Amino acid sequence: MGYRIANLRTAAEETQVQFSGRYSVNRLAVIRWECGENIPKMHVLKQMAIDFNTTVEWILYGEGEKDGNI
Repeated sequence: MGYRIANLRTAAEETQVQFSGRYSVNRLAVIRWECGENIPKMHVLKQMAIDFNTTVEWILYGEGEKDGNI
């Protein structure tokens, strides 16, 4: 999961600070997501899926297609 979140962030050419601002969390939260220490809250995952035209399942598990219908 962490690799996929980092991949979405870097594809959007955002820093961890910019990405954290987008989801109203601090930079440490993004670092923990990307390292796999924590999982984003469901409302954040849903918004991330919408923002990046993917699914919560892909973000969490890598299942399905990255560019899927929501």
